[in-house]
Amino acid sequence: MSKTSGDPGQVLSSASSTTLEVVTFFAGGQRCAMEARQVRALRPLSDEDGRNYLALDSVLGLSELNNTCSHRQILTIRLPESDVEFSVAVPVELSKLELASIHPLPDLVAARTRLRGLCALALETEGLTLMFDLRKLT
Repeated sequence: MSKTSGDPGQVLSSASSTTLEVVTFFAGGQRCAMEARQVRALRPLSDEDGRNYLALDSVLGLSELNNTCSHRQILTIRLPESDVEFSVAVPVELSKLELASIHPLPDLVAARTRLRGLCALALETEGLTLMFDLRKLT
């Protein structure tokens, strides 16, 4: 996750090259994040639309919590071939992670995990954040 010059989609903070802009959310009871550049949009999920969107929890391989009790939103993800929409529990927030807190998965763990798209762990004062690269879902 190093800074590359000239990349307009780069999500590292322009004020500091020590942070990464991410979108954080909860899936399967775990705090999760993805690079902000992977997210195109976020919008409310109406009651009528609730069953029409696959929950991001299950796509990632995390246990789906009771979706009928939680407020959810629709998260539009940028994938190389087209945008994809998933439902995700609120809160969904734009935030920054210190690069020093982000640790790539060791090769053996990456090869054995059942969590789709898991690429790193961020250790923060709030606890552990699972970092996902949703481009790896396809």
